[in-house]
Amino acid sequence: LALIPLPAQVAWCAGGETTTIWQGVRKRFMRIGIGGTFTDLKFFPRSDRLLASGLNGVVGIWSTISGRMVQRMSHGHAAGASIVEAQVIHPYDRVVTLGSDQQMVVWDVASGEVLLRVVMRPFCREHRLLRVSPEGKRIITGVSFTQWDPVMIWNATNGR
Repeated sequence: LALIPLPAQVAWCAGGETTTIWQGVRKRFMRIGIGGTFTDLKFFPRSDRLLASGLNGVVGIWSTISGRMVQRMSHGHAAGASIVEAQVIHPYDRVVTLGSDQQMVVWDVASGEVLLRVVMRPFCREHRLLRVSPEGKRIITGVSFTQWDPVMIWNATNGR
């Protein structure tokens, strides 16, 4: 489920390749596909773009106006890895993904190229959660965001 308050848009996906978009009180049906089951949906802030990731390790960006894919990003994670979570990085020119291969990958939205890859296996157990600081300078990963589980804070530019 993804939500953006203005203009009011909601995207919902129950698996597979079909996503329903609500804009205000209008319901729009949009069929988007990444060749596998979706794992995450996010709207770009103040934009008509929808970020979607899947079990097959592919990340796609769609226009919610035209329903067309504007960028497809793949081959950033290990073969067979799925995308656990994806986030948009301010000023919205980069996307970060967390894969089941325990790699964090930062992508350039315009080119679809990998800008940064961080292998997290040596640091701690399996990370499943991903957040980005509001200004886009830090990436936070964790097993869960509770008082008992540690989190890692990464520099969004160099991965340190």
